[in-house]
Amino acid sequence: MSTEAGQLDAAATVQVAYQATAAECQEAIRVLMKASPAGRRSRWIFTGMGLIFLALGLRVDDPGAAWDVGSLVFGTFTLVFFLAIAPRLQARQVYRQGQARGQRYITVDSWGVTAATQDERQWSSWAMFSRYLETPHLFVLLSADQKCMTFLPKRAFHTPDDTDRLRQILDRHLPSAAPTTPRG
Repeated sequence: MSTEAGQLDAAATVQVAYQATAAECQEAIRVLMKASPAGRRSRWIFTGMGLIFLALGLRVDDPGAAWDVGSLVFGTFTLVFFLAIAPRLQARQVYRQGQARGQRYITVDSWGVTAATQDERQWSSWAMFSRYLETPHLFVLLSADQKCMTFLPKRAFHTPDDTDRLRQILDRHLPSAAPTTPRG
């Protein structure tokens, strides 16, 4: 490898180390659920199911009839659980797993993404990812099957140049999805 090629590869490398916070895990899960077809489909199904039970409880078919308290309670529970509580429980599980593994070391370069902890190391080529999303606090890389993700908190970058360099690497290798919220 020539010296010039080695310098280009080093310039196209970003390394971060971080311990994910609970809020970052929750934001990453929210992004995954909005971005993946399975996440959107389950959200629609459970929202629809909750609304149907609410409608049955309110007896919209017969305005003069008494309310069905059981359907109202079940519909409300379904909506609250699947739209608010379940994503938090999932994020808490991801957070606990991350805490147990300790500090994460992520290297992003022209060959792919390497994620390491004190106990394990995993390399993923760019073919393993379908796209990335950027939120005000995270970069989220979605797997090709869109069932899992890797996220990098922006707070882990030492300088804005590191953030810009990561964005350039990601743009070179992955399509960017529309941001879930404006960039920050």
